[in-house]
Amino acid sequence: MMAIAISASGLAITMLYHTAIKQQTIRLTESAQRQVRLLKAMSLNARFSAKSSPGKTFADSVLHDRGAHELFKGFGNTGVFVLAKRDGNQIHFIFSQTLPNTRVPASLDPPLIVPLAGPLPMHQALKGNSGSIITFDYRGVMVLAAFEPVAEFNLGIVAKMDMAEIRKPFLRAGILVTLATLLLVLLGTFLVRLIGTPLVSRLEENEQRLTAILDTAADGIITTDEHGLIRSFNQAAEHIFGYSSVEAIGNNITMLIMPIAEPYIGLQSSGEDHSNNLSSGNEREVTGLHKDGCWIPLEITVSEMQEKNARLKTCILRDITERKQSLAALYHREEELRLIFENAPVGVCICTLNGDILRANHAFCTLLGYTESELLAKDYPSIIHSGDLRKLQMSSRQLLVSPSDSFSLEISFVEKQGLNIPCMLRGSVINDKNGAPQLYVAHIEDRSEQLKTEQLVREHSERLAHVTRLSSMGEMATSIAHEINQPLSAIATYAAACQRLIDQDQPVPNEVPLTLEKIRTQALRAGDVIDRLRKFIRNRKSSRQQQGCYDLITDVISFAEVDAQYHQVIIHKELEPDLPSIYIDSVQIQQVIINLLRNAIDSMAKVLPPINKEIRLQVKRQGDKSIEIAVIDRGAGLSSESADQLFNPFFTTKPLGLGMGLSISRSIIDAHGGQLQYTSNPEGGCIFLFTLPIDPRT
Repeated sequence: MMAIAISASGLAITMLYHTAIKQQTIRLTESAQRQVRLLKAMSLNARFSAKSSPGKTFADSVLHDRGAHELFKGFGNTGVFVLAKRDGNQIHFIFSQTLPNTRVPASLDPPLIVPLAGPLPMHQALKGNSGSIITFDYRGVMVLAAFEPVAEFNLGIVAKMDMAEIRKPFLRAGILVTLATLLLVLLGTFLVRLIGTPLVSRLEENEQRLTAILDTAADGIITTDEHGLIRSFNQAAEHIFGYSSVEAIGNNITMLIMPIAEPYIGLQSSGEDHSNNLSSGNEREVTGLHKDGCWIPLEITVSEMQEKNARLKTCILRDITERKQSLAALYHREEELRLIFENAPVGVCICTLNGDILRANHAFCTLLGYTESELLAKDYPSIIHSGDLRKLQMSSRQLLVSPSDSFSLEISFVEKQGLNIPCMLRGSVINDKNGAPQLYVAHIEDRSEQLKTEQLVREHSERLAHVTRLSSMGEMATSIAHEINQPLSAIATYAAACQRLIDQDQPVPNEVPLTLEKIRTQALRAGDVIDRLRKFIRNRKSSRQQQGCYDLITDVISFAEVDAQYHQVIIHKELEPDLPSIYIDSVQIQQVIINLLRNAIDSMAKVLPPINKEIRLQVKRQGDKSIEIAVIDRGAGLSSESADQLFNPFFTTKPLGLGMGLSISRSIIDAHGGQLQYTSNPEGGCIFLFTLPIDPRT
């Protein structure tokens, strides 16, 4: 910048310098010409004076001319008029006038003589030429000289001035300008450093920051000129297309974008319609081309900016391959869910939290006999049995506030013809993105066939249990006969005694009423045994009712003791106090306990002496929801192989057993919501225990 300023100043001074030389040349030329005219006028005057005043010479005219020059104020400190005469090959200088100091030779004789080939200006004047020239004079000093001939006197006049005097103000001005320029440059440099350097640093920082932002941007950013030539190519673009920035910059963007996308980024020729150009801020999906030849789905946004006289386009590209794959996977997943929903073997419906049906699948429509459009127009109370409606509403509300995410409920739906259809409804909720309940989803399974099957199974189970009870009674026939025979024998004995007392001729003795009372008691005892036997073996439908644990165990022991006493086995009952009631089919549970007690009796009958033949019947609470009943014996026990197959149908360890007792017992306990288990007794023998749920109403 300093060089430019100095050069400009130097050029201006040079132009002024040349202008000054031209002006000074004109002044010197005019002065020389005036001297010529003056000499000519004095020559005429000298001639006239010679005629009128004989003896007046040319020297007098020259002296007169010199006197005239003394009055002339000319051109600077070095301005000189020189008058010379040619004499052969020599130049005789007659006088020289310098301003402001006048040098006049003391005498014209002898004059200053120099060779003719000497000073060029005077040489030209004596040759009869006129003009101006810059040259060295006889002193060897560079001068600007104007020369004119005076042909009448064979003289030459030269008006000259030292070039040093002309240059001096311009040299001084140049030095001053240079110094001023240097000062301004230094001041400018100081100001630039003071003000501009932070600005430049800030600009550099901004540029670096912008470059960093572009390079770290997740989206590809490409800048092109109006012809589509790539100007910039960030790292994300390198990752998307596989080209380095060096490979991409300078090439046309059509190497990266499928030709069909060219109109969207403004690459048409000037004669084409630009109405489809992608406007600033809008997004389009286009297809890009990777370096390895693979097509890439892209999302592109194009914006324009003006840079000086060029129009640039900035393309922001995002690789949407993963998004496309996710959308495709989502579409397939939605299609799978739709097909599952439509073709599910059970009814499925989606409802609002208010119960409005939004969607219903084919199975649900078929179940109720409606088309989907008819079902969507119905309100849910109209398709649910009135007795189950409140139960469903309570379960649905509870689902919204409980930590559980689903519920199951047996309710009846009302089909189009008005018939009730027993169903199992499993309800759940769909939450929104904030976790708040948004929709209900209900799976409805028709239980009509299942209930029929369960009824048949129950009937078969009851018949089988009845057969098992009959079988048990057959096995206990000897013990039962012995139990009945005892009161019958007592009745016969008491009757014979009464007969003997009556046959006596004496009045009826007082012992007769007492004996008759004993007969009645024994008859009732026999009738009670027969009644329990009849109740136990009769064919009946299963029914459940609330039953106290103490009453249940007392009835079972009174029945089982018949067989236990026959085999010399003692049954000890161990009941916790304050046992709750249970909701059971008492006959079926009695069957289970009797079966377990008879197995224990049979296990101990052959291995132990009578003194150790004891069975413990324990009843205790297990937690808050169930009781546990255990039959503990000290018999032979079971092998591990037998224990693994213990509950399999038709498996038995008895020579004449059917192998159905434990299998049926487990089915009965399972139907009551409990569990029947076996474990070995550490003291020898077996422990069979089962649980039963406590009646929630107690």
